[in-house]
Amino acid sequence: MTGDAEKIIVTISGESVKDSRVPVNLFTRTISGIQTTIYYIGKSIIGVAPRKRGRLTEPVAQELQLYLLKTEPGSLVATLELPKVQEDLFPDRKNINRVILTKYRNIISAFQERDVSSIEREIEDPLYRDKIIREINQIASARGDDYQVQIAVGRQARAFSIEKVRKDESPLLYSAIFKTGVELEHGSELLIRALCRASQEKEGMPKISRMLDYDIEETIVELVSIRQFTYGGHLYILKNELDLVIRHEDNIFTIEYHHLDILAYGESRDEALDMFKGELAYIWHEYALEKDTNLLDHARSLKMRIRNLISGVEPIERAKNG
Repeated sequence: MTGDAEKIIVTISGESVKDSRVPVNLFTRTISGIQTTIYYIGKSIIGVAPRKRGRLTEPVAQELQLYLLKTEPGSLVATLELPKVQEDLFPDRKNINRVILTKYRNIISAFQERDVSSIEREIEDPLYRDKIIREINQIASARGDDYQVQIAVGRQARAFSIEKVRKDESPLLYSAIFKTGVELEHGSELLIRALCRASQEKEGMPKISRMLDYDIEETIVELVSIRQFTYGGHLYILKNELDLVIRHEDNIFTIEYHHLDILAYGESRDEALDMFKGELAYIWHEYALEKDTNLLDHARSLKMRIRNLISGVEPIERAKNG
């Protein structure tokens, strides 16, 4: 394994972290975002074309796979590292881990400083560069969030607090987040992340009045609709049909549902779906049934959103008999 100077130290702190307990969706979203960024940096160095989709070869995937070494108490501190390079398979890249992590540290520093030119020097390919910027912005906290994310490369290294980019801070970085380099054939379905003007409805999803900007994220691998689901011996009935996008890239299936800050993943479609259902069930039992007086503002908002999504939950045996 690598030395302390080649480890990624991730700290999640704030009101949402209580007694070393961190919401699972926040932790997985942060770690998954870091892993995806490492993949993109590694692939850009190795020379994998950014438009090429599909599975990485197994040795390369293993070479770029981060490992969680440990977590520490207090504000959650997670230590990640890349595996030792298999020099017999990659004799020309025995120092690739150090190069990847050095680039990652420099990019995180430049992102914090809103220094576009430094990011361009680290990642020459504009498509990889935009993907990396989007991934970092995705795990960053925004003003008003009840958590903060800090990242350091090396135990004694400086930790960088990363915050989402605002248009008035850096129009160039902001435009990189909301533009696309994806090339599609005519008739392909798209997954679009949009910046919209909307009004908050008392129930259900916000009402969108105007689209301000958008980003074509990926081609849709599969679109799944669910009206109800079972998990942990209970039947969960939704108020409306829920459409989910399942993406498949770099050997991982992922489902994102930003309305509840859920990122579910797995090595198969069913594994990702099962994790998503588990996240919904967890949020329901932890927040939907709790008194408002026992919840912070963010948790009360989560309670309202999950109750607007799920109309009822009952034991499976009762549902069968009913």
